[in-house]
Order: sequence, then C-alpha cells, then structure tokens
Amino acid sequence: MPALPVEANPNVSFAVLHEDERVAVVAKPPRMVSTPGVGHTTDTLLNGLIARWGDRLSQLGASRSWGLLHRLDRETSGALLVAFDVPAYAALREQFESRQMRKFYWAVVMGAP
Repeated sequence: MPALPVEANPNVSFAVLHEDERVAVVAKPPRMVSTPGVGHTTDTLLNGLIARWGDRLSQLGASRSWGLLHRLDRETSGALLVAFDVPAYAALREQFESRQMRKFYWAVVMGAP
C-alpha cells in the first residue's frame, strides 16, 4: 500500500453501521473531527477510516477525499457514507450534488431553543 498523506490511527473508534464491497456507513461520535486540519492531524474520523480501510481508500486518493463523501461538524454525531471505489464515489457524489440523496438532521435541546 502506498504511503498516505493521512496518518492511520487505529485508536480512533467508530461503529460500522453497514459495509459491503462498494461502500460503508459509519457512525461519527460527537466531539470527533471528521477530517484532519489545524489542531487535529491524527485524531479524526478519517484517520480511523484509513487505519481500517487504508488499502481501499488509497485507491480514491485526496482528490476524492479518501472516499469520505460528506462531513459532519465536530460536535455533531451521525452516519457518514464512505465509498471504496471510484464508480461508487462518482455515483454517490452525483446524488449528493443533484440533491437526489437526502439528509436528515435532528436536534436535541434542553430548555427552549
């Protein structure tokens, strides 16, 4: 496997909600950053994804966000979609961009918002 610019970190934990040969759906916990950036270079969900599926995600590369099709804010928990090959990534990306893929958000608040 070629060296990846995103460091693999097997200590980043997440649940796999679905996995097949083309895609995975993972649960991002709250307070976890989705992708590396300033102050978070090795403790992100993507670092954990690379640790688990680096050989598959390296085929997509940085230009395809290592297969990660979308992100959630740090404080937000939820399901994220990961593609394992270029055709799956392209088809799902198109569905997001054309709004065929629908996202739902729920908020839990204490007191009056």
